[in-house]
Amino acid sequence: MAELILLVIVVALTVSGAVATLRLVSHDGYGLPEVGDRLRHVEHRTLADV
Repeated sequence: MAELILLVIVVALTVSGAVATLRLVSHDGYGLPEVGDRLRHVEHRTLADV
C-alpha cells in the first residue's frame, strides 16, 4: 500500500513538473499549449483519484 501511495506521489510530481515546463516554454512562444492543456487534465484526474 505504501508503494502505491509513493508511486502516485512521484507520478503527480513528474506530471506537474512537465506541465510547469510546458507553461514556461509556451510563454516563450515555442511550446504547444494544447499539449499543456491535456497534461493539466491528466494531472487533475490523477490528483482527484487520490
